[in-house]
Amino acid sequence: MRRLRARYQDGVLTPLEALSLPEGAEVALLLEESPPPEDWHGQVRFQCRQIAPLSALFTWTMPLPGAGGPRVRLCQVLTRDSRGTRLLGAVAAAPGSVQVEMRVDLPPRPEVASQEFTLRFLDQEDTEQLAGRIVVLLPAVRVLLQDLVGQPPAEWNRQGSWGRLEDGTWSDSPSGDYPNDADFSLTSPLISLGGLESSVLTFQERHCLEEGADWCALEVQGQDGPWQVLARYTGVSDWKAQALDLSDFDGTRIRLRFRLRSDRSVTRDGFYFRNLLLAALPVS
Repeated sequence: MRRLRARYQDGVLTPLEALSLPEGAEVALLLEESPPPEDWHGQVRFQCRQIAPLSALFTWTMPLPGAGGPRVRLCQVLTRDSRGTRLLGAVAAAPGSVQVEMRVDLPPRPEVASQEFTLRFLDQEDTEQLAGRIVVLLPAVRVLLQDLVGQPPAEWNRQGSWGRLEDGTWSDSPSGDYPNDADFSLTSPLISLGGLESSVLTFQERHCLEEGADWCALEVQGQDGPWQVLARYTGVSDWKAQALDLSDFDGTRIRLRFRLRSDRSVTRDGFYFRNLLLAALPVS
């Protein structure tokens, strides 16, 4: 005789696994207790703790062990706006965790607007449980510089072999490896951050550079002062999202520059970036 795990809830018996059985086979049902679904909801506190120009930080508490809550395998944050409902991100709940947080990307918004966010739990059987819902007032965002895939490029000043590929990605050497003794730069126009705060630069990058010898630096120049390094890349890395805090330059004028330097030997594929956005919040 085979045993079949099942759950009984609200008058409905639901199998939790599939068994290949011949016609007329007998099974013994092993029922799992299914607590009332609302017992644990009061333990979950879903909130938006921090809002940046292009992201938001959400935190929530998990149901306490043994309190009749779902055995959470995955937490999802969704949003509902004029474009419909879409998934912003998911995180696996660590065993025994009580507090969970997740930072999600947000599109820039030209006006103050409210937006609804939903927290959803998935248990071991992929059963969905609505865990919380909040409405957040998102502030207006000013976009100062953007170079997005599928849109016209920004007005960069190019030195060396910097170029934009057909898919909208920038590269220091779009036709192959960069040469030896290279010093190639890609410089933005002058950008005013006057009357703004919480300035942040986001983009995606990948690179293949000689480890420790060749590098690409992202630099910033404030108020016609010296160039300062914001980030430096060497070695090899696949595509990664970058978010750099520029709030130290709020209220000033700046330029940005990607600068590739190589030594006298060994060349590689180079540095690539795409979907660059510089945004800030108006001073309240």
